[in-house]
Amino acid sequence: MPTPEVVITTKASDTYHSREDCKMFLAAQDVACLDDGGPSAVVLVPLGEALAHRHPCPACLR
Repeated sequence: MPTPEVVITTKASDTYHSREDCKMFLAAQDVACLDDGGPSAVVLVPLGEALAHRHPCPACLR
C-alpha cells in the first residue's frame, strides 16, 4: 500500500489511520458513540505531524 500524505484521527485519539473504513477506527468511533453520544469528529492530519505526535494503527498502517 502506498504511504498516505494525509491520515485521519480524532482530537482525542493518539492513533492515526490511513482510511475511514479501518476496522479499528470504526470500532473506536462506536465506543465514542456509546460514551459521548456521538462519533468523534474526524481530523485530517499531514503524515509528518501524525508521526511526531501519534501512533500508527496496527490494522491499516503496518
